[in-house]
Amino acid sequence: MKRILLVSTILTSLILSPSSSLAEEQKKSEWGAGCPQVVDTNPNSPQPSVIGFSFNSILFSRLQDGYVEKVSSASKLVGCYVNFNEILGPDPKWQIGVINRDSTGFYWQNAANVSWRLSIDSDPKRLLTDKTNPYFDQAKYFDLLSESTPVWSGLGGVSSGPNASDAFGYYLGGELIDPSSGAGSGFSWYSNAMQLSEPVLSQQIGLASTWIVPDNQSLSPLAASKL
Repeated sequence: MKRILLVSTILTSLILSPSSSLAEEQKKSEWGAGCPQVVDTNPNSPQPSVIGFSFNSILFSRLQDGYVEKVSSASKLVGCYVNFNEILGPDPKWQIGVINRDSTGFYWQNAANVSWRLSIDSDPKRLLTDKTNPYFDQAKYFDLLSESTPVWSGLGGVSSGPNASDAFGYYLGGELIDPSSGAGSGFSWYSNAMQLSEPVLSQQIGLASTWIVPDNQSLSPLAASKL
C-alpha cells in the first residue's frame, strides 16, 4: 500500500508542475524580466495565428512556446511576447508579457503585473483594448501581424512589415506612364531627414535605397527606348 501512495504522489507532482516551469524557462539570463505564466482555459476554441503584434508603434514578437526564440511562422495568439528592442533597457518588465485567455476572453499581462482585457475587433487583424489600458487615449489596438513579409498595397500605396531586426520596412508603389516625345527619363527620391544617432519610436533611419523594375511590355516603343 505504501508503494501505491508513493507512485500516486509522484504522478500528481508531474501533472501539476509543467505550467509554472514553462513560464520560468522563457527568460534569457541578460533579460531583466521573464515571461509571466501562459494560461489558456479554453485551448480548443478558435484563435488568430500571429508572429507578433504592434502596439503604440512598438513591435512585440511571439516567442516559441517554452523557448526564448521568435516563432518562424504564425502561431496561436495565446503565448509570450517580447519587445526585443527594449528588453535590455531600464524598464524590462514592460517589454515582455503574455496574451492569455480565461472564461471572459483574451487579456494582456506584462511582467510588471499590469493587465488589461482584449477583444477581437470588427477588423479581425487587430485586438481592441479596454480603458484599463494605461495608453488607451493614444493606442487602443493591438495590430496583429501574421506574416513577416510586407503586404503590397497597390500603386501609390505604402506597405510595411517587420523584418529580421524587429524594425519596420516600407515599400512605395508607383506607376510608370508614357512620356511625351520630347521628354527624357529619370527618377527622384525624397525622404524626411532624421537624426541618425537617436532612434525615433524605437526605429532609426538608414540610407534610402531604390529599385527600378521596368515593365516594357505594356508601353510604346518610344517609352521603352527611354528606359
